[in-house]
Amino acid sequence: MRNPGSYLSVSAEDKLFRKIRFQGKIIEDAEEVDCFTCQHCNKIVPVKPMCDPADAGGLCKQCMGLICEQCYGKRDCTPLMKKIEQVEDKARFLRQMQEWG
Repeated sequence: MRNPGSYLSVSAEDKLFRKIRFQGKIIEDAEEVDCFTCQHCNKIVPVKPMCDPADAGGLCKQCMGLICEQCYGKRDCTPLMKKIEQVEDKARFLRQMQEWG
């Protein structure tokens, strides 16, 4: 992958990350890797330098966004922002129903 979009910095000095496993090895020091964010579930996906995008997950042909392996296996395209809008619409509808009582 030539332009993954961002990078992830993991520090093993923090107590929460003492036993973090990344790409098959346990991180003992600070580590920086290229990554991208899945357009469907907002998961951070690390990628190896110059790898094929299909190895890291895939490309959704409907929204043209990079997605993780779990979302690639699903057949529907529901980007994260669309999911958030659906939740907001439902909350707005329920508020209106309570007002009308």
